[in-house]
Order: sequence, then structure tokens, then C-alpha cells
Amino acid sequence: EFEPEVHPDLSKLDNVVLLPHIGSAATEVRERMATIAADNIIAFFKGEPPPNRVN
Repeated sequence: EFEPEVHPDLSKLDNVVLLPHIGSAATEVRERMATIAADNIIAFFKGEPPPNRVN
């Protein structure tokens, strides 16, 4: 993925703050990420295929 192109004049403004994409920083998202990771680890130790396997 690539971040969107930012018009160069935006970075010159004192009243503008530019941040990278941080959509996953919400508490609910981080909690879900932890649950998914735990589900994969549990499946591994049970000898089952991980539910979120990526090839």
C-alpha cells in the first residue's frame, strides 16, 4: 500500500497536521487483532489449521 500523495503546499501551513494512515489505532480494532492472534495460536497448539491463515 502507498499513502496518498499530499499537495506540497499543505506541509507549509502552520494550521495543518499530517499523519500517516492510523486507522488501526482504535481500541476496538487492536482488541480484535489480539483476539485473532490468540485464536490462531490456540488452533496451532490444538493441531488445527489457523482460522486466519495467509498463503
